[in-house]
Amino acid sequence: MDATVWAGTGKRQLGIRVGAANRARYFSKSWRHVVVEIDGQLRHFDLSPGFWSDCPEFRDGSDGHIKTWLGKHGLLEWPKGRPPRVFLEPLGGNLFRLFER
Repeated sequence: MDATVWAGTGKRQLGIRVGAANRARYFSKSWRHVVVEIDGQLRHFDLSPGFWSDCPEFRDGSDGHIKTWLGKHGLLEWPKGRPPRVFLEPLGGNLFRLFER
């Protein structure tokens, strides 16, 4: 699925925005978290209550795995309103794989 990088105010928190259509198609309301393979490593990300309403993104935890991945792929900087596009491959259940687009 196509997704974009999400950034909170001042880019202090980062995440992957899947959008409402992808959320409805690929995610189950019974899930409390997703597992994402990032460069061969499995990482867990909690789904906030807002994920199911107006914030369809999962966010980096204090471990910073998304930020580290973005930095490794040169995706930490972007023009306002034009976040980098990424690809999130569904692997079954709540398991996904993150790719650079």
